Amino acid sequence: MKQIRAAGPDDRAALPRPEPEPVPVPVPVLAGAPHEGPGVSDRELRAEHPSAVNRFRR
Repeated sequence: MKQIRAAGPDDRAALPRPEPEPVPVPVPVLAGAPHEGPGVSDRELRAEHPSAVNRFRR
C-alpha cells in the first residue's frame, strides 16, 4: 500500500505557475472624418446644411 504524505514547500515549487493575466493596452482612437478643409467635398458640406433635407435623395 502506497503512503500519502502532506505536500511540503519543495512540492509547491515544482508545480507550474499560472500565467499572469494580460494587462490591457490602451488603443489609440482614430479621428473621425474631417468636417472642413481638404478632403471634404462641396457636396458633403452642402448636405450638412439644415436646408439640405432631401436635396440629394433623387
